[in-house]
Amino acid sequence: MVDRALPFLLLPLTLAAATAAPAPSQDRTLRAELAWRTRALEIAWMATPDAGVRVAALPDIEEAVQRFFRLDGAGVAEALDTARARLAGRSAHDPLDAVRVHPAERLVEAKPAQVRLVFGWMYGEAPDGELPLEVRCGDDTLVGPASLDCSAWPDEPLVFHWPDGTTPPRGDVVIHVRCGKPGVERQLSLSLAPDVGRRLDDLDAELEGLPKDLDPLEKRTLDARLKLLTSLAAGSTEETDYPAARILAETESMMAAARTGETWFRGAGQAGQHWLSVPTGMGATPVRLLVPGSYDPERPTPLVFALHGMGGSENMFFDAYGAGRITELCEERGFLLVSPRVSPLGFQADAILDALAARLNIDPKRIYVLGHSMGAGVGQRLVARDPSRFAAFVAMGGGSNQRRAEAWRLLPTYVTAGDRDFGRGGAESLFRALERADCPEAKLVIEPRCEHLLIVAEALPQIFAWIDGLEPR
Repeated sequence: MVDRALPFLLLPLTLAAATAAPAPSQDRTLRAELAWRTRALEIAWMATPDAGVRVAALPDIEEAVQRFFRLDGAGVAEALDTARARLAGRSAHDPLDAVRVHPAERLVEAKPAQVRLVFGWMYGEAPDGELPLEVRCGDDTLVGPASLDCSAWPDEPLVFHWPDGTTPPRGDVVIHVRCGKPGVERQLSLSLAPDVGRRLDDLDAELEGLPKDLDPLEKRTLDARLKLLTSLAAGSTEETDYPAARILAETESMMAAARTGETWFRGAGQAGQHWLSVPTGMGATPVRLLVPGSYDPERPTPLVFALHGMGGSENMFFDAYGAGRITELCEERGFLLVSPRVSPLGFQADAILDALAARLNIDPKRIYVLGHSMGAGVGQRLVARDPSRFAAFVAMGGGSNQRRAEAWRLLPTYVTAGDRDFGRGGAESLFRALERADCPEAKLVIEPRCEHLLIVAEALPQIFAWIDGLEPR
């Protein structure tokens, strides 16, 4: 069991602790659009080995960061698209990159199945005239409007159906949208399930009658999942592509177990990604968890605690940073990956670790803390309380001077930042403090031709190679 020594953490809100996460607005559809563009940029960056091409894109990435701080969502989108175009060898983004599109509902009835798409324009001036439009799911071309009139964006969603005689799929599927030739191509997630409304109503009714002694994690997670599913069915556009059909089925299984007082989530036989709501004090913290396919409940398993930057969420490490590169690195090694939603005021690490340790066989001697930007500052305070509790600490694009650094003399610490990273100064301050304290396990790496947002994608392979060297043989 992980002990309760970790206190509630406080972190001042400072510019040096901020990050270019895609969240300059509370507009959920805008946040989702910017999250998609950030992920697309990260994929393009990793696919571009040419250093000169990368350097040409850096000013636009830095412009996206500055526009984020000015809460200019449209400007962030345009700068991200321009940077992505430069990585592809173009001097400017395609005008149609400004098209925004999302499903009107993410969780829909499987019969009769239909796709309702909302179109709009992100920045600049929309072109005149009509653009050819094609919507597909797998091998099926859906029946609906064949063009999009850019001179008069539709006020209502455009409706598409599966062809006559075609049985629509069930479950979590991908919808491919092509607007213009070649134009913009987008992949959108959609979840089709039978009797969605009735099933949500049943879950809502059952929630009130659950046993009073039900484990708080089960109760909080059931409540959070029901709210999420209801919101997705009602038309909310979230920042990440939730597999809503899978989550609905899992929630029903969780509810069935809860009626008899059983604990549904145990990790064993539940490999993959999970969204949990972990009780922390008077409230609960959203947590995204990866249970690797090789997880064995009989064997103590290393855990990576990943702390996102300002404006991000529990989805940031899974979706945006390196397009989820850390999940592949943890899966390859059989590591558990936990990313909580972190506030500028901190988070209750003890409650999260305890709740997970009650369900997963976590090796308490192999807990690795990684943080980006604000998350680096939060992680620094976390490990400084009791460095002996952790196997290593990694600060990416963040950190600050550490008083009494002698306390973590023997804690392996990897500090990194980009050479154009505005968080470089804080990272170097942390390393210098460890150096003055004669910490032999401290390491500083400045990644060339890299700025603040992309330092995570750039550094993660080297970081995990370093962690490999710490693992017991």
